[in-house]
Amino acid sequence: MTKKNSKHSFFFENDNFSCESHLNGFTEEIYKEFDKKAKDLKLEQKINDLFKGKKVNKSEQRAATHVQLRNKITNGEKEIPFPVTKIRKDMAIVVVGIGGSYWGNEIINRYRLRNLKGHRYTYFVKNYSELWDFLDSSKHTWLKTEKVNLPKVHFFFLSKSFTTVETINCLKSILPFSKETNREYTITAITANPKEAEKYGIDDIITIDESIGGRYSIWSNMNIPSFIEVDPLPPTQEELKKALTEALTQKGNKFLKTPDEPRKYHPKENPIEERYDSFKDFINGGYCSDVDLLNNKEYFEFVKRLAYSDIWMHNFENRNTRAILSYANFVSTLPYYLQQLEMESLGKPASSISEFKKTGQVILPGHGQNAQHSYLQLFHQGTHKLCADIITSSSEDEYIDDDMMGIKPISLLKAQAATQSKLFSYGAINLKDIEEIKGDTPSNLFWFGGSLESLGYLIATWEHRVFITSVMLQINPFDQFGVNAGKIYTNKYLAEYD
Repeated sequence: MTKKNSKHSFFFENDNFSCESHLNGFTEEIYKEFDKKAKDLKLEQKINDLFKGKKVNKSEQRAATHVQLRNKITNGEKEIPFPVTKIRKDMAIVVVGIGGSYWGNEIINRYRLRNLKGHRYTYFVKNYSELWDFLDSSKHTWLKTEKVNLPKVHFFFLSKSFTTVETINCLKSILPFSKETNREYTITAITANPKEAEKYGIDDIITIDESIGGRYSIWSNMNIPSFIEVDPLPPTQEELKKALTEALTQKGNKFLKTPDEPRKYHPKENPIEERYDSFKDFINGGYCSDVDLLNNKEYFEFVKRLAYSDIWMHNFENRNTRAILSYANFVSTLPYYLQQLEMESLGKPASSISEFKKTGQVILPGHGQNAQHSYLQLFHQGTHKLCADIITSSSEDEYIDDDMMGIKPISLLKAQAATQSKLFSYGAINLKDIEEIKGDTPSNLFWFGGSLESLGYLIATWEHRVFITSVMLQINPFDQFGVNAGKIYTNKYLAEYD
């Protein structure tokens, strides 16, 4: 459902999310002008080309097949190869990757942790320094415990090309230790270049398609590590009693109550099937977004309004920076993933044949509560002209382990999200002159359902927003020669001075 609340405000809602848009300066008349331009540029045909696997990446002469992949997995035409043989209960899982492969796994893992009982030994690292912070047993006393008996680690090394310098540095640093008798390191590589992974003696390799870009790899085998669930060793009754005693003796916590019985350990009956279904739920959300883009007029108009208003704000209102703020703790890092999606896709030179000479906006990601105590001051009273997207969950509950302590949910994050959206767009009344805020910052407030399917739907919606923007700007959203330049010249520098 889409409805126009006022000259500049719009509301959209379906089963997966709702969005309140307060787009100061962007009117229905402007939308119609953009829509005429979209018809001239054959927007719908280009969406169909993307969905059908045609070569939409013109500079590299290849397709971008993430949409097709969602279709195949949802309809049972492609299976997800979960590795299980080398991963045991007494092993930590360390996922090494950077960019989309890192953020995609981190987001899904963080989301799933809120629904998992017990502890999962899963860690995400981006570079050499973070890896050795993890592996240094002098800093991690749990590596020495008899129960866990680490270091026993299963590594996932994630790199589409398997030449990503940060990831390969980490791999080279642990290879000597993997051969020591007192350490047990096993490795799985996930890549589109298996021959490169084989050079390092890795025989457990999961492949992805070359046509899946890093910032779209969340839908591919690259995101398998976030759905690997190693059941932890059950805590002893002594450990449970000690934890409960410490929790229940905290002073001043009126919410704590004595549980009727100790918290029990419940291993998964069929963890392989469960994690496969979870991955499919997420991908199905993206697939439903694809179907709606083609078949649901109101949804298509909503996504176009997001894209058109982004271009308008940047090119005609001089709003070159947009914040993406998460007010949902279980997806607190989602803005960083969306930052890469937008800035790698739209950070391109202006097309010589386009009337729009400003391409992608600067994306400022953050967790809303942190942003309120840092840069939102500039949004409310500073001189820059800015925009904002706010993401929260209609099912978000802030709680502390309700199985153990019985804490009642509260709605602070929801209240803060709604408040900031209104303050951005309309300001506040009855303030002293020195306290007045601008109230002229366009904002979109997204309320999503909180399920994995809804999360998949929201991320795919953002991809459609980016693709439509790229068509209107007449640029290629699938290459990244700026990123490649950094890799090439870093390697040249290392070769010269190493």
